[in-house]
Amino acid sequence: MVAAVDELRKNLSSGALVQHDLECDIPSSAILAICLACMAVLAFVNWRFTGGFGITLLSTVVMIVMGFFFTAVASYIVGLVGNSNSPVSGMTITAVLVAGGMLWLFNYSGTEAMVATLGIAAIVCCVAATAGDVCNDLKTGSMVGAAPFRQQMMQIAGVCVAAFVMPPVLNLLHNNIEGGIGGRELSAPQASLFASLARGFSGESELPWNMIGYGVLVGIIILAIDWYLKKNKYKFRAHLMPIAVGMYLPFGLATPILIGGIMAHLYSKDKPVADHDRVLHRGMLFSSGVIAGEALMSVGLAGLAALGIQSLDLGLSTAAVTMLSVLTAIAIVICFFRQTKPQQ
Repeated sequence: MVAAVDELRKNLSSGALVQHDLECDIPSSAILAICLACMAVLAFVNWRFTGGFGITLLSTVVMIVMGFFFTAVASYIVGLVGNSNSPVSGMTITAVLVAGGMLWLFNYSGTEAMVATLGIAAIVCCVAATAGDVCNDLKTGSMVGAAPFRQQMMQIAGVCVAAFVMPPVLNLLHNNIEGGIGGRELSAPQASLFASLARGFSGESELPWNMIGYGVLVGIIILAIDWYLKKNKYKFRAHLMPIAVGMYLPFGLATPILIGGIMAHLYSKDKPVADHDRVLHRGMLFSSGVIAGEALMSVGLAGLAALGIQSLDLGLSTAAVTMLSVLTAIAIVICFFRQTKPQQ
């Protein structure tokens, strides 16, 4: 991080650009100008929602500082374990705790404090997720010989496009799926946790400090157990993050994750550790496609519901629908097995 800041300072002072296309980035002066413009927009949005100069200044400063550090954290984690394993939710929870604590220390409470806390958390969440994605893209581009400057320009364009595409899609899902976001179908457990913390810090509800204390104690115990297992070179480890995620995820999500983990373990346990990624790679790609397809189908069904089409009655009997569902499931399993079989 220090080296990156020092490099930015040198580029700003020298103004020199590397001419080689594969080493040319967006000029540091342009990056600084974009950052200042974004800060101004964030400050304006904070002021519009909170209505106070003091809380706007405080929340903007906290937002910028936390965004800066979590960008480095997310980039580092992506470099180690990949973008899909970046603990964005953990960083967002940290942002909620820090932001809520800072606002509480400065005697801000009520709706404006809750809005400011959630605003800071939202920005930090977007920063961490985008930083990981950008690093992943730049690494891929470096491997295939892409020009960083062009990648960075398209990444900026992609963020702008996503900012206009995501709100209508989320509204479509919220308004046309039973219960909306936060309901049974789209439970959003992490968002519920963020809201509970924000309400507690802002005084809108009582924060269960005893449960937080118990959680800290359990976390310390798990870390101690994991340290013992690592010290004695056990193959089994008690990593804190998966345990914590498994504790607050709904049972309907935690169960298939557990089953998938067991299947992956059984499939790869007889393979050398160095070959685990190769063995599981095709399965991960196929599973990612299934998840993306399910998400797209949800958006499509929500779109049909918005048009007034609540059901598609094909005139089939219950037995026929059940049989088709079973056959489809069997076909998917067979396809999954054939497509995910590792290439020799």
